[in-house]
Amino acid sequence: MKRKFLFVLLALVSVMASAQVTWNAKAGLNVSNYTGDGRGDAKIGFKLGAGLDYAFNDTWSLQPSLLLITKGM
Repeated sequence: MKRKFLFVLLALVSVMASAQVTWNAKAGLNVSNYTGDGRGDAKIGFKLGAGLDYAFNDTWSLQPSLLLITKGM
């Protein structure tokens, strides 16, 4: 178990050393009306998040993100 963890850790470090890493932030607002009856009682929701962009080369990149989303219900 310890060897697997060490191997994965070293693999991630070696990938990160050759990749260009940038941080990003995401935010958004949504307005929704689920009933569709046209009364105009819309609900408001939002999205907040942060993530990374690992650019390995011009073609390949990895973009892990963590998002907090509320639905307008």
